[in-house]
Amino acid sequence: MKDTHERLTHFAKNPGRLGVVSLSTTLAESAFTHILWKEPSTIPARRVTLLNILGLPQSTSDATMARELMGEVHQAFMDFQASKLGIEAWQRYDEVLQRYESMGVQPVVPGHDTGPMLAELQRLNIPQELDFTRSILMHPLLLGVALSPDEGDAEFVMVAGLSVAELGTLVAHMRRLNPRLTNKLVRQLLYLATSDKKRGVRKKLGDPDLKDVQELARQLLRLQVTHQLFV
Repeated sequence: MKDTHERLTHFAKNPGRLGVVSLSTTLAESAFTHILWKEPSTIPARRVTLLNILGLPQSTSDATMARELMGEVHQAFMDFQASKLGIEAWQRYDEVLQRYESMGVQPVVPGHDTGPMLAELQRLNIPQELDFTRSILMHPLLLGVALSPDEGDAEFVMVAGLSVAELGTLVAHMRRLNPRLTNKLVRQLLYLATSDKKRGVRKKLGDPDLKDVQELARQLLRLQVTHQLFV
């Protein structure tokens, strides 16, 4: 949390003209689980140590051990977010994101960790749950890259189908087409673009949809200019 806050604070001093900043950082239970899991999963002595820490017998299967470790990491995340240090860290994070909102610079982040722990879950035949890989850095003022089209909503806007770099490039292009776009309008347009009204479901954002997003930005600019003429 501190590292992410420092990066955002540093960039805010000279945000450039693109109106967007892309971050690759995630804080997810899966990434922290893998840090604790990678050695015990391959080194017998480390496996014995972890089983002792978890209070499990030496005959415990890898899948059971991994599930127990995932539970401990989940509880640690919950404890941190409820602690004084966690609350203070979140407040500082919220403050710097509010600053980005006032500057008109939209942060784009991965919504999930996609690291090696996912492969381990497949190997151990453990079902992957989105909450396990979802980054706790997600915030209503951010744009997140989703793994599933169904993720996110009008408040927490997440987009599936693009990488962080591709989504950041799209936001920059939207702002070149319509310099009057606020961060909130950027997020609203992208939420509309990922909503299939006919079927009542969310959808991935693919190449054919990018032109639609750009056209929405242009149409909104015309409406904004027309409104100013009437005012």
